[in-house]
Amino acid sequence: MNKIKINKYLVLLTVIFIVGTFFRFYKLGSIPPGPEWDEASVGYNAFSIAQTGKDEWETRFPLIFQAFGDYKNPLYIYLTAIFIKFFGLNIITIRLTNVLAGSLFILVIYLIGSKIFNKKIGLLAILFLALSPYGFFFSRISGDGIMLSSFLVATGVLMEINYLKSQRFLFFLLSIVFLMLSMFSYNLGRIVSPILLSIFFLINILNSQKLNKKLFLIPLLIILLAFYLIFKQSSLSLSSRMQYVGIFGANKGLALEIDEFRGHDKNNLKSRLLHNKLTFTGITLLGNYLSHFSTDFLLNYK
Repeated sequence: MNKIKINKYLVLLTVIFIVGTFFRFYKLGSIPPGPEWDEASVGYNAFSIAQTGKDEWETRFPLIFQAFGDYKNPLYIYLTAIFIKFFGLNIITIRLTNVLAGSLFILVIYLIGSKIFNKKIGLLAILFLALSPYGFFFSRISGDGIMLSSFLVATGVLMEINYLKSQRFLFFLLSIVFLMLSMFSYNLGRIVSPILLSIFFLINILNSQKLNKKLFLIPLLIILLAFYLIFKQSSLSLSSRMQYVGIFGANKGLALEIDEFRGHDKNNLKSRLLHNKLTFTGITLLGNYLSHFSTDFLLNYK
């Protein structure tokens, strides 16, 4: 009876994985139309790395790619360079890293769900993931390594779960490696991964009967090396993306908007209290947060 149940779970897992992978690969070279400018930049730099070992600015094997001034993370470009080296430069090879990461992400989420809860929860989780617009969209574009970073973070979490269950040091080491790699794939990984690493270290300390030097020394050296490589670059290159899209940067539009509102109210005290950077930034943050719950990007796309 148990064998029949196991076979059913395997069949469902296989079907969901195949369907999810199919939709991620289907007409990958033509949907969405491309390459768009981020994909062109990734492809150009990856092709240059594959051919010469240099990026478009003649920097040899850089840790961060200057590109158009948006300073792209290196891991996605280096992985793409491998595919371009063997299969040539085209829209499919540019997108292949993300689509593979998006497909494998399905399996990793199943393993996490089944280990924390049970196989039914694992199947339910990957059913939503396999058919979600989020998974489709970010698996089929290569402008950012969002899906690659998500896969690496999830794999790091899976390795930590395996370590807690087996107490095999290799799993803890792999967890750190995957989380560190995520920091080189997408900027959000530089925020999420250190938080997860701190949580994992705390959990491991609380669960350990005695302090194991190997448990902390080797991971600590890896973490320090990763942070050194990341922050070796100038502060301008690391913060350029935040300055470009963030609301706390040099936002001239915000200043003009505040001046416009104050002008309508003759710039009196009440106007200055209501219309200033603090209130406008708070309103903008709240509006940006609430916009994530909107269905406009799905139902009113133009």
